[in-house]
Amino acid sequence: MISECNPHLNWVFFHSTYDIGHLIKILTQKSLPDQSIEFLKLVKMYLGERCYDLKEILSVEPFWWRQCGLDRVASNFNIKLSAGQSHQAGSDSLLTMDCFFAAMKVLFHHRGDSGLKFAFQAFN
Repeated sequence: MISECNPHLNWVFFHSTYDIGHLIKILTQKSLPDQSIEFLKLVKMYLGERCYDLKEILSVEPFWWRQCGLDRVASNFNIKLSAGQSHQAGSDSLLTMDCFFAAMKVLFHHRGDSGLKFAFQAFN
């Protein structure tokens, strides 16, 4: 499993349920389970426990823009695309990570850690 290669690996996604579903289907070479709990078990087995979906994180208050796409989220955090073009895998990955760290600062500014240990894991 991917998570066994590096147990400290964090996965950060933006609105990724279908993408992860496709990945799990490719890795298992089987149809996805009908029950979400079984799907989540597969996600944990293949990717580990440290999966964060930024869109899910932003579904909590104080984020009024939780229905927005990645570009709008970045704009609300005053983050500019630092490389490449919008809607390209590499540049969107970097933008997602920048937005994720900005969200962690806002949500966990009062904590000593980055908030990664907090229960904001979308696949938990």
